This record gives sequence, C-alpha cells and structure tokens, in this order.
Amino acid sequence: MEEKQYPPYEEENSMVSEPVVARRHRSVRHGLTPTQLQLLKFFSYDDTEETAKEIQTVVFNHMQKRMDDELNRMWDEGILDQKRLDEIRQMHIRDVLK
Repeated sequence: MEEKQYPPYEEENSMVSEPVVARRHRSVRHGLTPTQLQLLKFFSYDDTEETAKEIQTVVFNHMQKRMDDELNRMWDEGILDQKRLDEIRQMHIRDVLK
C-alpha cells in the first residue's frame, strides 16, 4: 500500500523552508498528528460523556467501513482468498511482528 501524502501542516513558528515531511514527523514526534489536532479542536466545544460516546461510535463505524472496503478490494483483486485467510488464522501474533 502506498504511503499517504499529507498536505503542508503549518504551525505558527514553522520555518518556511522546512520540508513538509519534516514538519509532519516533527508533529508526530511531539505526539499529535494534524488529524488529532483537528479532533481536539472539535472536542473543545462539547466535553460531555454522551458526545464522547457518540463520536467514538462514529469513528469506529468509519474505520470499520474503510477496513471492509479494503478487504473487499483485496478479495476482488485476488490478493486475499480463503486459502490465505486460513493461513492467517493459523498465525501467531509474535510470528507476524518479527
């Protein structure tokens, strides 16, 4: 899968000549991505537990749909089939992370 390219992320004190990738990695090194920052801005308006649960459900459903779409694409392209699923089922997580 191809790595996603992020648009320039401008901070108040970022150097104009600094490459986009360096700015992105610098923001990740400090712990927040552009998506996380946007979510924090959104959350600052309503901090109820009910809203948090609603947003958690929306994000979960969105990520589940993206995963389903990708798995369907892999199945349609022949990358994934029942034989491969059976192999994956037998794998141990430690074997995958080596």
